Amino acid sequence: MPSEKCENLLKRSRREALTPHTRTLIPELMALAEEARGLDYAYSNEELKPGLCSIAVPVADASGRDVGAMSIAAPATRYNVDKAVNLLPPELECSRCILSTLL
Repeated sequence: MPSEKCENLLKRSRREALTPHTRTLIPELMALAEEARGLDYAYSNEELKPGLCSIAVPVADASGRDVGAMSIAAPATRYNVDKAVNLLPPELECSRCILSTLL
């Protein structure tokens, strides 16, 4: 998603802190979106629910257009973001490739 569209969407959204780790400020969220664009994945470290970390990748259709996302979540006691970044992306990439052929 282009930066301008992302920022407009964030401005219209209700950004509620679900945990003490939830980020709600637009500049911070824009920086995270930019980071996710560069990495081709996004992560959450106890931002949605205490004790839960997750990592997600975009899912594209056959034409290459992003049509969704796929994520894997794990207990933060077993997987911190650094560990998830090293272990989960290959699995997500494989699943994303399979899903892309189905769309």
